[in-house]
Amino acid sequence: MLQLLDVSDTAIGDALVASLPATLVELRLVPVPGPVHCGGVTRCATLDHVRALRVLYCINTELAPAALVVCRERGCVVFAASVLGSHTKPVFSVAAVGDGWLASGDCDGTVQMWDATRGGEATAVLEGYYGIVRALAPLPDGRRLAVGVMASDMNGGAIVVWDTRVVPPTRCDTICSAERERSDQSGSGCRVREREWS
Repeated sequence: MLQLLDVSDTAIGDALVASLPATLVELRLVPVPGPVHCGGVTRCATLDHVRALRVLYCINTELAPAALVVCRERGCVVFAASVLGSHTKPVFSVAAVGDGWLASGDCDGTVQMWDATRGGEATAVLEGYYGIVRALAPLPDGRRLAVGVMASDMNGGAIVVWDTRVVPPTRCDTICSAERERSDQSGSGCRVREREWS
């Protein structure tokens, strides 16, 4: 019984994908730049018939996001992202936010949200920090992301909480080194707490 199939760097296409056995556990479709790659696998290919599939490497292929969602719903781990590369400064923190989303923070204070099932460019950019994003932590409710920022001069910082399930993401809470409390002016109903850290 075939359990692992690695057809990386081959000229396979949708016909081979359609003929995969239902008992296949791991499939690798990882193209490399050049004349021979998995470019024949298109958005029309499905993996619905491969019920035993538990690991899928399909980096830089054209498989439809909906096909990847179906695989994940069956418990399959899907490695589908291409290089996520629109940061212009070094990345200091990365977090899996849930449902195939990643967040990355750089030394210039920018946090980018990525749909790892699609790869490509960031789908949201969270800005407004003055410092280095040192930590990213998804909160238990699955909606919010805590961003730990260290001041560029290393004297202070902030924790900023964002609601990442709304478009665009909304800043909900800020804890930093100033001593005051105010309402958020964005109209989101969130509050901003600013207080001295000890």
